[in-house]
Amino acid sequence: MVATTKNPLCDFRAVSSPAAGVKATATTTAPTAQTQPPNNNQVPYLVVQDITASVASGTNNQAPIIVNLIDGTSGGTPILWSAFVGAGTSASQSIALSYLNIKCNSGFATLEFNAAGGTLASQSVAMGGYYGGGYAGQ
Repeated sequence: MVATTKNPLCDFRAVSSPAAGVKATATTTAPTAQTQPPNNNQVPYLVVQDITASVASGTNNQAPIIVNLIDGTSGGTPILWSAFVGAGTSASQSIALSYLNIKCNSGFATLEFNAAGGTLASQSVAMGGYYGGGYAGQ
């Protein structure tokens, strides 16, 4: 992955593909010594550059479910991006976006469905980007 802005500190990728009937949730790890800005006057952040969310229905229809990108941990706010994903019987539906530049100031980003699918439905989410640091207000 090639960062599209100046001086990224470290790339990240978060993926979740749980068993059928379980909500997919992918959260970035906390900033570490390798991902923290080198200067104490800088504020850590991360930038999400790509998002993928998929639903596979099994033998029943999967009604549309919301997938959210959250600036923070699971179930939190603010929600920075949101979309509906659903699939017909024995079908799948995916959303894949790249070349994004969504800044998360909390130090974490979570991509998750807002609920589990049906008992036979499978969900998958993935996101990637980089950790960065800038001066307060940037």
